[in-house]
Amino acid sequence: MKHIVTQVMGLVEDHPIHLALKRSPYCDVHDLFAIDEIQLHTFQYEDTTTGNIETLNACYMNVLRAFLMFMQYRAECGDPFNNTNILIVEQAPFTEYHSSTRFHYDQHVFKNPTSVDHSASPPTMPQSLNKKPSTYIPKYTPLEIWQRGARRDADKFPILSDDRYNADWHRSFEIQATAQDLSNVLNPNYKPPSSEEALFKKQNEFIFSVFDRVIKTDHCCSIVKDYADKKDAQKAYAEILEYHTQSRGADIESSQLMAYLTTAKLGPTSSWKGTTKGFILHWYRQLKNFERMATEDDKFSDNHKLTMLGNAVAPIPELNAVKDQNAMHTAHGAKSITFDTYYSLLLSAATAYDHQLQNAVPPRHQVRFHDLVTHDDQIPDNDFVDVEFDSTTTIDVINAHATLQ
Repeated sequence: MKHIVTQVMGLVEDHPIHLALKRSPYCDVHDLFAIDEIQLHTFQYEDTTTGNIETLNACYMNVLRAFLMFMQYRAECGDPFNNTNILIVEQAPFTEYHSSTRFHYDQHVFKNPTSVDHSASPPTMPQSLNKKPSTYIPKYTPLEIWQRGARRDADKFPILSDDRYNADWHRSFEIQATAQDLSNVLNPNYKPPSSEEALFKKQNEFIFSVFDRVIKTDHCCSIVKDYADKKDAQKAYAEILEYHTQSRGADIESSQLMAYLTTAKLGPTSSWKGTTKGFILHWYRQLKNFERMATEDDKFSDNHKLTMLGNAVAPIPELNAVKDQNAMHTAHGAKSITFDTYYSLLLSAATAYDHQLQNAVPPRHQVRFHDLVTHDDQIPDNDFVDVEFDSTTTIDVINAHATLQ
């Protein structure tokens, strides 16, 4: 949006049009195609001087409307804007369109879409604006467009220091690669067109430099070294992913995850020291880690997952009631809920149960139980157990209450 306002419209960065676009629900170029005259009148911005919320005035609205019509015109010519090619558009073609007779025709159509005779031909445009993609020579190469875009930040990629946590690492790494326009490197089947070979080479080199910084495990480091000469991050990542999902180590981890999913339980005898909601979230994460490594044949069915999670929380009557209620409805002919629905209902029940426990003890003293937690993602930093100390209070009481949480 910044490029559109500053480079195409020729306005300053803190112009009300830019502030209104940032405040709107339209996040990228493709979203702008959906704006019509009615929605245009809803655009508002926060005045940087007064802090008041203002509606775009008629002058600003005319400029924004002109750009929306310019986008539609380019789409009609077979050269629609997207999030990549918009970065090479400059002010001159927009200004030429804005001062043409075609603009006045398009403005009438935009404002009155139902009252226009579409059988009539619109005014012709200057030859410079009627260029088709086949004759259009872009000013910048794909590599130059990529380099002119958002700055890549290697520091945002996660570090792999233990292969046991590879599932979380892959997920976070892929999210960052996508956010920084580098996801093609992680796709083993991607082959760039000839016009983008230089771009893909540069993207490979960047990801490879990231691998050199964030990969710390012995086996994966050796994989990276094997591809160091050509800086082939695409093949290196494919081999790392294969090692994590198909190696003997992955088989062992998969078996351990399956054992956890089928045996983990809440209740007085459980080793879990966090909240019940934290337990359910942790169990669900392990399920996703297992499914990432398992083949389609080895994955659990919806009913099987529902049964396993139901068994895990069964010792807590308030949580077991969700499964019992579903069983009762099914017995009366209703369709059983899906696992995703059961998981959502269970989280809601766990939240209410945890809140009830937290409010059940007078807040005389607060005993934090971070040291009792065996998994660092089980409870947030501000969770605590409230205990009223007297002559009969023992550490066993504290541990019992924490276990229920």
